[in-house]
Amino acid sequence: MAGIAEFTIVIDDGPTIRVDYKSADGKLEQVVSRSLKLNPVHRRTIDFLIRLLREGRLVAQHEYEVLGENLFATLFYDDDRAGLNEIGNKLTEAMRSAGQTKPGDDNLLRITLDFQESRADLSSWPWEYLFSPERRGESECNFFIAQKARMALTRYLALSSVREANPAQPPLRVLLVAPSSEEMKVESSSVLEGLQELHKKGEIKLTCLPPIGTTGGQNGKVTFRDFTSTLGLDPHVIHFVGHGKHEMQEGDRAVGKLAFTDETGAKAIWVSDHQLANAIADYTQSVHLVFLQACESAETITTSSYQAIAGVAQSVSQKSVPAVVAMHYRVLGATGNALAREFYGELAKRRSVLLALNHARKEVFLEADDQEMWAAFGLPVLYLRGTGVILPSEFDTELPSTMGGNRPHVPSRRMECPWDRELVEVGSGKVKCPACQRLLICPECHAPRTWKSNKCSNCEQRTYDDAERPVRTVASSYEETETTDRRRLG
Repeated sequence: MAGIAEFTIVIDDGPTIRVDYKSADGKLEQVVSRSLKLNPVHRRTIDFLIRLLREGRLVAQHEYEVLGENLFATLFYDDDRAGLNEIGNKLTEAMRSAGQTKPGDDNLLRITLDFQESRADLSSWPWEYLFSPERRGESECNFFIAQKARMALTRYLALSSVREANPAQPPLRVLLVAPSSEEMKVESSSVLEGLQELHKKGEIKLTCLPPIGTTGGQNGKVTFRDFTSTLGLDPHVIHFVGHGKHEMQEGDRAVGKLAFTDETGAKAIWVSDHQLANAIADYTQSVHLVFLQACESAETITTSSYQAIAGVAQSVSQKSVPAVVAMHYRVLGATGNALAREFYGELAKRRSVLLALNHARKEVFLEADDQEMWAAFGLPVLYLRGTGVILPSEFDTELPSTMGGNRPHVPSRRMECPWDRELVEVGSGKVKCPACQRLLICPECHAPRTWKSNKCSNCEQRTYDDAERPVRTVASSYEETETTDRRRLG
């Protein structure tokens, strides 16, 4: 993806840390490596703050900042915490470079945390609350990294092979799974409401388990067989809302489990992380994303819902699902609804999982009217391989060449103008926003315009000069565009 710089932090056995930095222009920087020494007192401080977070007792913004600063210091400060180490300096340099880009440029710094399997103790920490503390004379500080518009945090699990998901065709197919037994109730109406709104607009195709009844609600019963059978519909996205628990088995192996129901809907039937992951891998090749959400009514469970969800997320990711989103702790209704609405709305517009989640984090934070909503930006954990593109940015139909003066055929499709958010029906001869008169289709590769940039994110050509020109210079056809561009360059 053009304009995305990669800062990958690998936490190895030992433990040691190594870093690869690839700038937006594709230049690979020298690898930085150092040992990771965890001070026992420092570690106990982080564990204590995390316990408060999961119990809902971390309230004020400055308390989150203390947690985030301690997480930041673990990776990026010298052992005596007197200043940044070489990795911290390299990250600051990368953040400074991302922050200096002009508004509208297609530019993003992707910070990826790659935890080796033996470092599961560290991977469970909520790194999404990383806070760059204030430092004298430094501009790239005093902020949560996940809140920055030009930065995104992802997780990565090393695999020997990665399954290639079949290319998805719109509309985005979403399977909402919300098992609710009489024994263990699940409240999913908040997420269902947001997804139904997108379904009515035609932006996604929604399938629900349990099916929606005559009253517009869900009746609760979802067996594991129901779930595996529905995978035959080839969903692009699986969104699970429900209960989880965390158990230790022989050999000290931690197992995450999710609650489905029995045939009567009366009792909860627990399905292990491996069972779920294998079902997804065996029954469909269409799944690009699994979204795991702990239920708000999970107070009856004594074990950690987050540990269960985290265990399932890693197991699913290890089965080569390209993208998995999980939550650090239980999500209240309004928060889950806001995250789902913003996230799936962006996916339906052909944004990648990375950019859609980044957008959802910022929007939920900006719309926050209470502490619960404010802190939601750090809730989602994203395990991602590759670009996370589900719906391709190119149009489905192959476009004929413009050689010989023939106008290319552009299949009709709705898209949103990046400037005025106007929904425009684009097709042959209709490639401009009627409100601002800017080109919405790249005249070189015919990809849709999704960023406020003069540079096409697909072919990387500077083809959108209309953004800096008076409206009258914008061409009404591809032939005129090419003539106008040549005249400008001449």
